[in-house]
Amino acid sequence: MTLGEALCKKYALTSFRNGGCSLAILAINEAIEAAATIVEEQKQVDVAARIRRLKWSETQMSIPEAA
Repeated sequence: MTLGEALCKKYALTSFRNGGCSLAILAINEAIEAAATIVEEQKQVDVAARIRRLKWSETQMSIPEAA
């Protein structure tokens, strides 16, 4: 069980699901990815990789791209 799954169970973060994953968890993952991207832009690739390992789920949000 991942940390995210454990927190979902403990705090009942089970509503608003997208493809089997809580939207709260997906939002946290997006914030983690944004932080990793900023660090990566500063040429700190090793730190960005460590930040990305904090993600709680492998599921990604599907954000439609602008045409």
